[in-house]
Amino acid sequence: MAFFALGTIPGLLAIGYSSVKFQSNPQTSTSFSAIAGYLVLFFALFNINAQLSVVGLPNLSDAFATNSSYSKTVGSTGELAPIVNGQQIIKMDASSSGYTP
Repeated sequence: MAFFALGTIPGLLAIGYSSVKFQSNPQTSTSFSAIAGYLVLFFALFNINAQLSVVGLPNLSDAFATNSSYSKTVGSTGELAPIVNGQQIIKMDASSSGYTP
C-alpha cells in the first residue's frame, strides 16, 4: 500500500498544482473545469461498464459485438479437433460473452 501511495503522489501533485494554476486565470478556469468534469464522467462510465462486464450483465461491449458468434452452437459442425504430432489443436474465439470453438 505504501508503494501505491508513493507511486501516485507525483501524478496527484501535478493534478493539484495544475488545478491551482488554471483556477487563478479566469479564461482557463472554465476550460479546465469543463475538461475535468468530462474526464470524471468518462472514467465513471468506464468503471461502471467494466463492473457490468465482470458481473456478467449486459454492457457497452456487448452492444458493439458482432452477432455472428451468438448464432453458432457448440458442436454444430460435428468435427473433432485434429491431432497433429500427438497434440490436439483447437481454434477458439474469446469475446466478452464467452468462448466459441
